[in-house]
Amino acid sequence: MKRLFSVLAALALLAAALSVFAPSAQAAGSLTYHGEITPANTHDDYPIHLEAGETITVRLDCAPGSPLDPYLQVFSSSMTLLAYADDNGGPCLHWYSAYLVFTAPAGDTYIIRATSFDYAVGPSRNPGPNGAYILTISGQGWCNPVTIPAGSVVGTFLTDTVAHWAPGKQTEPPVVFTAGKTAWVVGTDESGEYYQLAYLCNYLWVPVESMGPNYDAVWNGTPLPTGSVK
Repeated sequence: MKRLFSVLAALALLAAALSVFAPSAQAAGSLTYHGEITPANTHDDYPIHLEAGETITVRLDCAPGSPLDPYLQVFSSSMTLLAYADDNGGPCLHWYSAYLVFTAPAGDTYIIRATSFDYAVGPSRNPGPNGAYILTISGQGWCNPVTIPAGSVVGTFLTDTVAHWAPGKQTEPPVVFTAGKTAWVVGTDESGEYYQLAYLCNYLWVPVESMGPNYDAVWNGTPLPTGSVK
C-alpha cells in the first residue's frame, strides 16, 4: 500500500471530527475516534483483531459538555459479552467515563462497543443517555492502523450499509455503517461496483451506491475517487 502523504495527514486532522469512522489520532499503538449516541444510533462497534494474550486499554469519555453516560462493552466475534466498564473513569458532565483493560483469551476479532448505560442496561435516569463521545483504544502489537493513500476522500453513507471484507463477501459479525456517517474512501475494485474504505486496522468494501460526496465545510462535495485500488 502507498504511504500516507503529509498533505493527506493535514486533511485527516481537519476531517477527524466528522465521523466515528475517521481516525483523529493514529499514534503508534493508539487510535482515537469521535461519535455520538442517539436514539437512532444506540451504539457504535469497532472490530479489533487480537492474538491470544495481547492486551489493549479502552477509554470511553464524554465529549466536552456531553450529557452521555458512557458504557463500554467487549464482545467476541460470536457476540459473547466478555467485558464491560461503567463509571470507573474521569468525571463527565453528569456521570463518569468508562475504562477497561482487556487481554484476549484467544486469537479472534473482538468487538469494542461504545454505548450508554441506558441503552446497554436499561432506562433508569435523567437527563438521558444521548451525547457525543471520544473513544480511545491503546495497546502494543494489537494491530497496525491502515494508511490512507493520497487521493482518498471522506464520503457520506446514503443508507445503512453492511461492510464487506472483500467485494461481495459481507463481514461476520456484521460491521454496519449507518446513513449519515462518514468514512475515508480509497478507490474502487476493478469492477467499479465497490468502494474500498480505510477503517481501523482493515480495508473494507461497500457498494458504490451506498455512498456519496460529503458536503461539509472541509470537503464541499468533493467527488469520491473512482480509480481502481492497486
